[in-house]
Amino acid sequence: MAVVLSLVSSFFVTAQDDDFIPLQISLVPGLAIPFGYGDVGLGLGAIGALTRDVQGAAASGVFTISRSIQGIQANGVFGVASGKVEGVQSAGVFTIAGGRVSGAQLAGVFAIAGGKVSGAQLSGVFNIGGDVDGAQAAGLFNISGDYHGPVQVAGIINVATRVQGTQISGLANVADDISGAQIGPIVNVADRVRGLQVGLVNIAGRLDGVQFGLVNIARNGIGGSGLLFDPVSNYSWLFWQNGTPSLFTRLAAGKPTYGNWEEPDGLIAQAGLGSRSYFGAQRYRSSWLDLEVAADWYLGPAASSLHDDMVAIHASGGASCDFGDPRGEAAFAKARDLLPSRPWPSLSLTLGIPVLWRLEALIGVRTDIDLAYWPAMPDAFRSGMDSGKLSLFGGDFHLYSKWFFGFRL
Repeated sequence: MAVVLSLVSSFFVTAQDDDFIPLQISLVPGLAIPFGYGDVGLGLGAIGALTRDVQGAAASGVFTISRSIQGIQANGVFGVASGKVEGVQSAGVFTIAGGRVSGAQLAGVFAIAGGKVSGAQLSGVFNIGGDVDGAQAAGLFNISGDYHGPVQVAGIINVATRVQGTQISGLANVADDISGAQIGPIVNVADRVRGLQVGLVNIAGRLDGVQFGLVNIARNGIGGSGLLFDPVSNYSWLFWQNGTPSLFTRLAAGKPTYGNWEEPDGLIAQAGLGSRSYFGAQRYRSSWLDLEVAADWYLGPAASSLHDDMVAIHASGGASCDFGDPRGEAAFAKARDLLPSRPWPSLSLTLGIPVLWRLEALIGVRTDIDLAYWPAMPDAFRSGMDSGKLSLFGGDFHLYSKWFFGFRL
């Protein structure tokens, strides 16, 4: 009995002196055995616990609030550390660390670190940290200062100051400076990119690398539109280029030059990729050579059918564009059935010569590839210099080459 009393007494004296408490069991903060506030080796709380420094583990059914953690803090709802975390801080809803985190913050909803994170921040909704050296993954968004790590992943958006690694999101990535890659299906934005941007829209202040998307914008990139005339096949092309010299995208539409431009007969859509080489050190005053590969779709029959049907509906007094109009729906369905199931490939080599300010004169050669097992090319493009029947890998094809000229702004 004397021994037991001595042990209990020592527990209370230790707790009251704010020294190290090997084991503390709490119902709620302020109601604990032993009673008091101090450093703990193992702190257990039924509802909540309030400790000074955790030097081991602290766990609670609802929450734990500590000054710092060296070990593990695990809670059913939330965990808070006003200072640093060295180890793991986890909770079912949220975790907050006022200082740096060396280890991991895990939360069902969100995790916040006031200082640098060296390790991982993982949550179901969002993470916010200072500088992050490791991994950040969240269901919606991540926000950090400088990010150094393998990957910053979010369901919606990643935002960081400087990134050395990869940003992957379901919507957008934003950074001041990135050395690595930004991959997002909608938009990627950075002031300086050393590496790769992949998305529908890619925007960079300065790019030392490659942009791969539908719209690629960089201050030191290439971009512009122009008009080309093909006198051999009697087609004119309106085109737009954007990207970098290493890799740019090309979108174009072509129609017979001497036809009625208000009607869609003979309409062709084109999408492709290209690379540019400059002949001089000062590229904005130098001539250049573009090599492009493209896919061409003959939309003339489908576009003409839709145009004629809509004109007929409008002439009869119908609201051709109203949703739910059965005649309009039938017209769209008919045009959809006439859409080409496959494109045909083409190659082009274009020489650009600066003329005045942004105006450049263009001249080049286009080669259409007519594949015997892939019939898609209209007769108008079976013109020019015919290579004759060629074979490669068991497939027959013809090459039709023709020259063109135009201008670009």
